[in-house]
Amino acid sequence: MIGVIANALAVLILSFLGYRLGHKIPKTFQETILSFIPISISMIGINAGLKGDTIVIIVSLVLGIIIGEALDIEGAVNKLGIRIKKFFIKEGSDSKNANFVDAFVTSTLLFCMGSMGILGCLDAGISGNYDILFAKASIDGITSFILATTMGLGVVFSSLSLLVYQGTLTILAGFLAPIFSESVIANISGIGGIMIFAIGLKMLDVKDFKIANTLPALLFPLIYEFIINLIR
Repeated sequence: MIGVIANALAVLILSFLGYRLGHKIPKTFQETILSFIPISISMIGINAGLKGDTIVIIVSLVLGIIIGEALDIEGAVNKLGIRIKKFFIKEGSDSKNANFVDAFVTSTLLFCMGSMGILGCLDAGISGNYDILFAKASIDGITSFILATTMGLGVVFSSLSLLVYQGTLTILAGFLAPIFSESVIANISGIGGIMIFAIGLKMLDVKDFKIANTLPALLFPLIYEFIINLIR
């Protein structure tokens, strides 16, 4: 769990520093940074989205979105963000925190999606090797610092989501390792990449995607692999 804790602490500490120091960055710099961050995020999403089987990814997204819309996962995640905001932040305390929920959801999805986290958790849980998670911690830490300078405390609280998500994967690594084959990880990474790309477009105000409603799609590569193995 050392790598998981290190990753969560990197996001927690550096995002908090970004939040506290953000006001010292000239507004013109903040606006320029905020305009280029979504583009960078979109490029990360494109790179990850090219992995995996295109048909599996598309079918998984369609089925996942149907389930996500029916369960209104986006609404549930937003309610969680609102509760966290009400508990920790006083009304009107900081204008940057007006978009607390959006910052929380966006940064949570950004840090939790992708193959690096899955591979790092499996490696840590099975062999006790934390190299991948330590590398991810440095990347996530820098990203969270930049995001928090303009998006506020919502980014800081995404460290809790990251801790729960990666902690669970690491604890269950021995059980999950046989399930997460190369093709499964590639397909999950491809779905995650599309979600990250959608985050970038949402930050650019191109379209207000209900990104959390796509989360069930991440389960379908596992279901597909299970069915294929039964047929063989």
